[in-house]
Amino acid sequence: MDTATSKQPAPTVADGLEVGRFVPDAVRHPQLDHLLSARRWQCAVLIGGSLVATFVLDVVTPVEMSFALLYLVPVGLATWMVGRALGATIGGVCSALVYLWERYGAFPYSSSFFLHWAFLMHFGFYLAFAWALAALRATYLRAKSDTLRDAETGLYNRKAFYEAVALETRRAIRFSRSLSLATFELAEDASHEDVKKVATALGASRLYDVAARVERGRFVLLLPETGAEAARVAVDRVRGAAGLDELPGAHVGIATFEWPPTCVDDLLREADRVMAAARTLPATSVRHAVLRGAAATPAPSGRLSQKVV
Repeated sequence: MDTATSKQPAPTVADGLEVGRFVPDAVRHPQLDHLLSARRWQCAVLIGGSLVATFVLDVVTPVEMSFALLYLVPVGLATWMVGRALGATIGGVCSALVYLWERYGAFPYSSSFFLHWAFLMHFGFYLAFAWALAALRATYLRAKSDTLRDAETGLYNRKAFYEAVALETRRAIRFSRSLSLATFELAEDASHEDVKKVATALGASRLYDVAARVERGRFVLLLPETGAEAARVAVDRVRGAAGLDELPGAHVGIATFEWPPTCVDDLLREADRVMAAARTLPATSVRHAVLRGAAATPAPSGRLSQKVV
């Protein structure tokens, strides 16, 4: 991915979660996410299979054995994998199956009144369970997108950014790929509109880039598997969209690591040095340094060779 491609619509799974975007470990739960991202045929197999299996057990076992709680399995799967509407529908199907079996098969009641009462109780219980689980599902999805995001801009915050840097640095070293890190700084008195404009421009970057706000007027853009030329093109696109050349006191620095050091602290330290040098340039200029260090062993800052472009 060493070219700066235009922003493409991100593929999504249920509830708008983007495929391919960086997801912090703090909000990643593989089992739950696997159910959320299941395909339609997988949903049908799991939901339908659990529903049929529960009904068969209910029919072949003695009437004294109740399987009302087991019907929560298909209701829960439908709610979590698809949504509240399907969960409530499956709950109604489960209630109807129990009603039909008890009416035309077992009929364990002394009168039909209790049969109808049991149907209402079952349906109400499954419906309430589906609504409660749907609320929990919505809370979980919000946590995935909001817990490690900046409340004002919607970009990732400092904690998520550091995790992304560590992850992408290990990946770059493992596969011998380049890595770029761009820093955008606004003046201390930058307006709210300027901050939002920069955040919007960063959020529209390429699919696998990680944009974050680490301080009030400081933003970073992590560009995985991106060399010097592609990084400059991507950053220029952000600068143009955000109108940074027209903002007084705005500065941009880019650090491209052809061989990232195994020490993440060294990587961040070198990026900070590039940004410090960028502050000495006019606002319309960009400080871009290409850094070369050993990828197999820790490379102290002093051992990194630097080429400014």
